[in-house]
Amino acid sequence: MADALGKLGAHPFLISAVGNDQTGEYLLKNTLKHVETRGLARLETFRTACYSAIVDKNGECYFGVGDMDINDHITPKLVEKFLEEIRLSSLVVMDGNIPVETMDYVLHTCKASRIPVWFEPTDVRKAGKVFQSRHWTTLGYVSPNLNELQVMSQASGLFYSLSQYHSAWEDDNILNEASFLARNLVEHIGAAVVTLGKLGVLVVREGEADEPLLQASRDTLCTRSSVCVRHYAVPFSIAERRIVNVSGAGDCFAAGMLEAMLRGLPETECVSAGFCAAAWSLQSPSAVPESIPHANIPLCAEFTLIHS
Repeated sequence: MADALGKLGAHPFLISAVGNDQTGEYLLKNTLKHVETRGLARLETFRTACYSAIVDKNGECYFGVGDMDINDHITPKLVEKFLEEIRLSSLVVMDGNIPVETMDYVLHTCKASRIPVWFEPTDVRKAGKVFQSRHWTTLGYVSPNLNELQVMSQASGLFYSLSQYHSAWEDDNILNEASFLARNLVEHIGAAVVTLGKLGVLVVREGEADEPLLQASRDTLCTRSSVCVRHYAVPFSIAERRIVNVSGAGDCFAAGMLEAMLRGLPETECVSAGFCAAAWSLQSPSAVPESIPHANIPLCAEFTLIHS
């Protein structure tokens, strides 16, 4: 996501850890050359995190293997070194790879400074970790797919879904399940952006589609009565394109939305920017393409109001 945000011109400040190895060196000199990397710790005795995905002839991810042990060393102590950079930020993005105590520290810090936090679950096995934090109700945004949303709903104690998503589900069943779970979750956090593959995206939050998507952080848990669920279908101009590789499309979609949010754009234009960034990723053999031009499709994402 930092890579994609940098290519979109958002100037992200990355706090993470890499090994003192060839992969870490490559990331610093090539992949992250457009990202502020003063927040990267170089660890001598650990390998830089790697993930290998096997992609089939249709561009779908068949399975993946990861080596992520170094992420356990993205500690509160590391984050604390960059409190000034965090406090000057408009938005903090946190993913499911970091330890729970680091999530808790980030949420507490951002709550005190009224900075919204966007949580990217990363994987179904990590999606529920953030709910072990004492401060999870201060989350500003979450960006799960349907399986991750089911795990998050269970981990939060709000609702337990007995049905695991599978390809035989009808489209209406998928939308109804995602809408129900996300609405329950957004009664306690800021907003949910639920990615649904070929079905597009659900945006679940208070507020209208023509209002800015970036909002201040939440201070306390409060039940809401005016949560809206809007379904954005994939634009036809994108859906008809040939898919090369789906790995990275979700992160690029989120990065496109985030960059548009930081410019103060309304929800509809943020979603369109996300679709555009995802389209570039889907047509690239790498997770993040060499460049991500700003939206080359009309910024007029159309939505269907599912719940108001």
